[in-house]
Amino acid sequence: MIHLDEDEARSLFSEYLEGELSPELRDSVQVFLSSNPSVAAELIEYQRTVDILHRLPEREPVLDMWSAIAPAAQQYKAEFRLSLRERLIHKWHGAKAAFNEGVLYYTRQVAARAHGRLSRNLLHTNDRINEGGSDA
Repeated sequence: MIHLDEDEARSLFSEYLEGELSPELRDSVQVFLSSNPSVAAELIEYQRTVDILHRLPEREPVLDMWSAIAPAAQQYKAEFRLSLRERLIHKWHGAKAAFNEGVLYYTRQVAARAHGRLSRNLLHTNDRINEGGSDA
């Protein structure tokens, strides 16, 4: 017999209800549920939820993809109507924005590293002061 904890038992709810567990594992789940009424109650609630989901009507697939593609197509058309100079300026601004985003990300990482080092150093300094030493 396999020994289960609560998390392992919960992770097997779906397979248990679908009858996909090996006989040994199914017996282990049943023994666990009989000795843990709170988890057994969770299994009952899980079964009720699954039953409700199975009763829901199936959604019809969306066959018209234009609503998802239209904004990108409009943006492409708007850029295509620009003169060469305007397109270059637009691309230049996009490149500057991407560069600035990278600089901000890099700065954030540097600040996080500095904060970590400062925190570690302050903790060590406080430990030395509490031990009666001097931080100088």
